[in-house]
Amino acid sequence: MNHRPALYFTLRGLSEREASLFKSLVSIIDHRMRHQWICCETDADLLVLHDELHHAPAEYPMATLHVGTAPRTPSPGCGYLTLPLRANELGRCLDTLGNLLAARKARTSVGNGQAITAAPLLMRLRRWPPQHLLTGPQQVRMAALMTGQPMTFASLCQHSGLARETCASFVRRLNEAGLLQPMNAVPQAAPAAALPDAGVLARIRRRLGLLVGVRA
Repeated sequence: MNHRPALYFTLRGLSEREASLFKSLVSIIDHRMRHQWICCETDADLLVLHDELHHAPAEYPMATLHVGTAPRTPSPGCGYLTLPLRANELGRCLDTLGNLLAARKARTSVGNGQAITAAPLLMRLRRWPPQHLLTGPQQVRMAALMTGQPMTFASLCQHSGLARETCASFVRRLNEAGLLQPMNAVPQAAPAAALPDAGVLARIRRRLGLLVGVRA
């Protein structure tokens, strides 16, 4: 079972051949990297961007890796790779960026699992969880529920029909993997207006009776 943290990358501006080579190299060196890198089209953690792309994406992920043909001095943050790609350089770069992303996710996490399960917070999955988080049909059922309409932890327990401890454990693992998207808190119902006590009502009725009598 793969227990490495899953991170997602997307490619922009690379030729078909360059994109294919990048994904192939990631697959080849996967067994010796600290993180599991998965290619996706949206909601990526890492943007792999070719220098010649004139129209950059409107929304950047948490980190960007530039690639191009112009040789550059490697930066400490590993923000640039020279084409053609080499497996060893790519592996070192992805490990460095993976550690950076993992640290950022820890700082910007929506909170620990206990806070999520206690507060009336709406949550939704950013993307379908990797296989190592879906350890059985219960986890698949909860993931399916959280993929659509945002829901609270209490709603997840109710609609899944699973024990609170089972749901809490799954939610914590999703949160640690950076897969939970926090939404606005559920609006609290306005408290009902306090009704006047019987004594106040009796005095109001007596006053109204006296007023009616005076006018008559």
